[in-house]
Amino acid sequence: MAHPPRDVFQIGWICALPIEAAAAAEMLDEHFGILEEQDVVDSNTYTLGRIGKHYVVIACLPRGHHFELD
Repeated sequence: MAHPPRDVFQIGWICALPIEAAAAAEMLDEHFGILEEQDVVDSNTYTLGRIGKHYVVIACLPRGHHFELD
């Protein structure tokens, strides 16, 4: 299924771990698949979907990377 245009996605959900992204994806009412057209230096994974009337992008860091807090 083709996803809606990029400009309708207004909510970003950032996940540090793949298991978190999987749980977030289960919250979607409608799945549009993954973003396949992204910059070659961007190794994050983006899952597109909708929760209610809100269009959501779930971003996940690549395996082995995580946020560092000071």
